[in-house]
Amino acid sequence: MKKTLKDLRLRINKIGAKSRYKKLKIKNPTIISNNCWAGIVSQYLGIKYYTPTVGLYFYADEYIKFLSDFKSYIKKPLNFIKTENSKHYNEMISKHHDNAIVGILGDVEIVFLHYKDKKEILEKWRRRVERINYNCIIFKFCNQNSCTDELIKKFDELPLENKICFSSKEYKNLKSVIWIKEDNGKKEVERDYYKSHKYFNIINYINSL
Repeated sequence: MKKTLKDLRLRINKIGAKSRYKKLKIKNPTIISNNCWAGIVSQYLGIKYYTPTVGLYFYADEYIKFLSDFKSYIKKPLNFIKTENSKHYNEMISKHHDNAIVGILGDVEIVFLHYKDKKEILEKWRRRVERINYNCIIFKFCNQNSCTDELIKKFDELPLENKICFSSKEYKNLKSVIWIKEDNGKKEVERDYYKSHKYFNIINYINSL
């Protein structure tokens, strides 16, 4: 049932992609995200994956570390570790993700949730890294995967342009945070890739860059 609903959402997400693509002034924006948002938004816009952050997620502390030195980390070779050796293995078990493939860039862990084969991961990662448009990068975060108030604040303070963060909690003093009000009171924002359209116009945002 869950898979059927997911497939339906993805098909609906692509409807109108060609017309949205025509509205974009920048046709090859790179979206770096901590979860599946980059891939689903790319499909919504009808663009190629100009980002390697597709079909995967980062635990929040890993993602902030990754962004703190993005240009260095993104050039590091992608390797793999045994899933049970992940620092976040207990959390992965609680989410029933303990069979996911865990990659590592330097000391940053990445959970490749929607992949079954390491060879496929490497091929797609390398190809998409080469596509990155360094003249137009949007960095996206949200309060998922063991996120804390402190990590949200660190994201807001990172010296990166074009930052957005979706949260189930309001942060009035943080410029990058967009409050997903329907998730208010929840531990984390849920399925931000489907709900964010109500609060954030990605086409207008890209066209303003």
